[in-house]
Amino acid sequence: MILTLHKTRLAASTVVPLIGALGLALAAPAVAEPLPYAPGTHHVVFSAFGSGEVFSIVTDPDTGLVPDHTPLPFTQAIDIGPDTTMLQVVATGRDVPGPGCSITLDDAVVAFAPIGGSGHCIYTFP
Repeated sequence: MILTLHKTRLAASTVVPLIGALGLALAAPAVAEPLPYAPGTHHVVFSAFGSGEVFSIVTDPDTGLVPDHTPLPFTQAIDIGPDTTMLQVVATGRDVPGPGCSITLDDAVVAFAPIGGSGHCIYTFP
């Protein structure tokens, strides 16, 4: 079979039967590709991990109240704009050893503190 294509606008009612006649399937991909972030924006994930509970977890930029007795692990994701200059998470644990923490920026770990450490992770943009 020879198929010649021309630059022509076709209505969906024409294209769909043509694709079916060629034995091709119209289907969405099993996993959609993530959309790229807008220029100057970043995806941030704050994490606190370990065992037990915390007295508090504070993030900068603020992601809201994390109440006393929140169980670990804890994760909070936000999107930030170009005006953000610093990222920080402070986890104050109720148990020994204290929690660890991490900050992930666009899928790359930029700050990490192990379990039993300070529970304080900070990243400043260059």
